[in-house]
Amino acid sequence: MGVSINKIPQPIAVPETEWEEEIQESLLKFSKDSSDFARDNLYANAITITEDATLGIHTVINIDATSGDVTATLPPLSKAQYKVYWIKRVDGSGNTVTIAGDSTETVDGETTITLSQYEGKSLSPNNDEWGIISDIAAAAEPAIPDTTLNATDDGIVNMPLQSGCTAEVDGFQTITTGTTTIVQFSLEIEDVQGEFNTTTYRFTATEDGAYYVKALLSWSLGADGKLYEHYIFVNGSMVRTEYLVSYGARSISGPVSDRLILDAGDYLEIKVRHNVGSDARLYGAFSGLYTSLTVSKIA
Repeated sequence: MGVSINKIPQPIAVPETEWEEEIQESLLKFSKDSSDFARDNLYANAITITEDATLGIHTVINIDATSGDVTATLPPLSKAQYKVYWIKRVDGSGNTVTIAGDSTETVDGETTITLSQYEGKSLSPNNDEWGIISDIAAAAEPAIPDTTLNATDDGIVNMPLQSGCTAEVDGFQTITTGTTTIVQFSLEIEDVQGEFNTTTYRFTATEDGAYYVKALLSWSLGADGKLYEHYIFVNGSMVRTEYLVSYGARSISGPVSDRLILDAGDYLEIKVRHNVGSDARLYGAFSGLYTSLTVSKIA
């Protein structure tokens, strides 16, 4: 496979004035939110859970408590913009089904709410808590579709178990100058098929197909005119490179992305390199900057 190179002439820079910095952070947040919104809606399909779980990509949830009590924990509000969850209990047992906010977050003022037999709720985040949009009427059978491939009347195809993952750098990662280094995506946000390893920082495909890969790399303050290189590696070989050049002693962010044809068992990694002359750091979630990886199977 050939190597393609895309030079990015103008990286995103963190301005020096407070007013400009607020604008810049808003733009970065908009870019991240837009990416997350597209990703989440691509994988927003029905699943059934039978044990305690934290909700994520899938937004249509059947809860079956036949075998025991089940608690569905909502994601943090900070990671749930644009989300609407439809949660339906699908059993008539005497066990307890609970919907809980993350940590101290609440649902209409309560830290937890319970669902009676065949009851359901639709939930959406407000500014500081989850709100109940509507009740899903209790019925003697589930009102929410299962995890089968289906198409809506307006032509939207749902692929409930389609491969995809999102992971981020947790905190900071120090990168030694002049050294090609794998990015340590140790904070897993979503992993539909269990294909991402937070120890080796590799995504390993379980099915043949076409995959869209995008990593956003955010660097700490550096010197003027320094080169930052971002790579995608497949099975240990580089397949994509993109460059950033710093302008002034400012933080910069830039992506590396590609559409890849992977066989089952192929693995991919994101690596970086720079020539700052001293250690440089990749940001985790910090002041609107972050370093993340998203992989989506598209065909």
